[in-house]
Amino acid sequence: MMSKMKKINRPKIEQSEIFNAFNKLEYKDILEEKSINYERYFEYLMELHNFENKKIEEDPLYKPYMKKMYSERFSAKNYPGIYKYYLQIRQAAKYCPYCNFPTHQIKQVDHYFPKAVFPSLSLSVNNLVPICRDCNNTKLEYYSLNKSEMLIHPYYDELANNSFEFLRCNILEEEHIGFIFSIVKLEVMDEIMYRRITKHFEKLELDKLYSSDFEADFSVYIEELKELHFECGESSVKAALERKLRAYRKLNIKPWLFAGYTSILNNGWFFDYYIKNL
Repeated sequence: MMSKMKKINRPKIEQSEIFNAFNKLEYKDILEEKSINYERYFEYLMELHNFENKKIEEDPLYKPYMKKMYSERFSAKNYPGIYKYYLQIRQAAKYCPYCNFPTHQIKQVDHYFPKAVFPSLSLSVNNLVPICRDCNNTKLEYYSLNKSEMLIHPYYDELANNSFEFLRCNILEEEHIGFIFSIVKLEVMDEIMYRRITKHFEKLELDKLYSSDFEADFSVYIEELKELHFECGESSVKAALERKLRAYRKLNIKPWLFAGYTSILNNGWFFDYYIKNL
């Protein structure tokens, strides 16, 4: 399955497996307690934020130690007994669950809640998500204490798989046709989830990514549609578009192309003016 942003299964790794893979792990009691309560932080992240700030201030070794355990142990190839868990997480999805773009291979592991701010989650399985380089470079250390501005979490947010329903495309009715992608609020979405999906879309610049991909696809397909319109008329063009849309839904791939071609199929200007004047 390939949605716009996608919920994936959490890797089948027990948290204790990771902790026990270290010969010696300081602050283990803190790490265990915070990992157990991970889901609580979607509602009460401020509590954890306050704890971390206080701990970092009281113990200057805490933050650098946890960052070191991740960068120089967990994600380091020369520690194979630990590194195998890093690989298992990185390989938990075929495509990046943050953008799910087919050419964006997963090369890294993201801390959903950044380790620089929340050191206690540096090694938490629930907090470690496979990610492509582009999304990681865009997301960086983003987080929000406001739940409505948190990005979609690929392990937890089921509605991320509804992108065929909530992704829309508007046509710019100009000589050089353009396309703008956006999110619409579904009835099954509460206001917080709608704002989170919208924030995810904007923060990771998915509108630019999907517009670029759709325009590249459209620039080729329009030549076929133009010939079909000239030879067989408007009804044949619409039938071809409908077949294309059925294929995207059946295969559950590239919902941005589905949204784009749906907007074309339903746009009177495209048929009354644009395709006739190419």
